[in-house]
Amino acid sequence: MFVFTVFARAKSPEDARALCSIYGHLLTLRQEPGYLRTDCAINVDDSRHVVIVEYWGSIAALRGWLASEERRRAWDQASPHLEGPVQTGLFEIQS
Repeated sequence: MFVFTVFARAKSPEDARALCSIYGHLLTLRQEPGYLRTDCAINVDDSRHVVIVEYWGSIAALRGWLASEERRRAWDQASPHLEGPVQTGLFEIQS
């Protein structure tokens, strides 16, 4: 299983909630084979800090999503809610 993470800072707590809503909804609509689920978490101590965690059963499916027009559109919709750059990471679960 593969995990793709996105660490972002929203412009406001409301923007953080909007970011989770937009991104999570658009990714679940994709129905990509290999896509398992997405979690979006907002930091308890800093309600502008958001972590999006995507779970994938296939690296090919994940790479397809990362290169897709749908992902670009998701970020186009999310970007007005963001402050500064995002950090991403790709991990493979070993256990």
